[in-house]
Amino acid sequence: MAWFSKALEAKPDFANAHFGWALALSTQGRDEEALERLGILFGKAEVQDARSRPVFGNARSLWREITVKRATARSGESLAAVRAYLDGIAERSGFPVREEWADFPENYAAQTQMARKKGREHHLVRLRRGYPEPAWHHILAHEATHIDLEAEARALGRNRWFTVNDETRSKALRQMEPEIRRIARQGHSAERLAALAAQLLEGAAGLLFNAPIDMAIESRLAREAAGAARGAVAVARHLGARGGGPEHPPRDPPDHAGAHPRRE
Repeated sequence: MAWFSKALEAKPDFANAHFGWALALSTQGRDEEALERLGILFGKAEVQDARSRPVFGNARSLWREITVKRATARSGESLAAVRAYLDGIAERSGFPVREEWADFPENYAAQTQMARKKGREHHLVRLRRGYPEPAWHHILAHEATHIDLEAEARALGRNRWFTVNDETRSKALRQMEPEIRRIARQGHSAERLAALAAQLLEGAAGLLFNAPIDMAIESRLAREAAGAARGAVAVARHLGARGGGPEHPPRDPPDHAGAHPRRE
């Protein structure tokens, strides 16, 4: 590692040296130091030309590998941290948060049901069965944060209900009818075009309602989650990047009539 240090004395933004140093540290089992070195690489190293891109790609892979390993080893701590986080949300919202497993399709992560809207004495987060540990800890914390935000908005008198219902959906589709007819005159099926327009409407509404609040939730979790729970976030995102599970809970299951997400 002395040679990596000398290389960086000569050129502090040399990505290859940062990555080589991190890889050597990881090989020796010094994962904490390896992550620190990777952090320096991501923050300061220079992309000199196309040859640098594989170095950054390998650095990201090493970061994920170390983070997933550490998070899995600390799974018990992660769950305890999330439970403590949920206890705080229960105190602020006035209702405990419970979870249960459900058989959702693969493109659905979870469903959140608010106590007040369901007339229950508890909030309920339903998680897709099969999520590995500790990735589902992050999903649980993410969904519970929806509850926390709703409780905060309610306390301020600013809670609002945004959704798509049959009336607004029909109105939007009627506004698309001239374009559907125009395209249909080119030889396309008007019925299939209408179905596609409905699908696009649902997807656009889901992004409009879901993406901004999910970004706010992930920012809050990054600030407030305990160290062990942050590892669960990394595992969940790693699964999403590999296609093994959603990176963030994308939307609620279809038994919710309306746009995604609709929190009940």
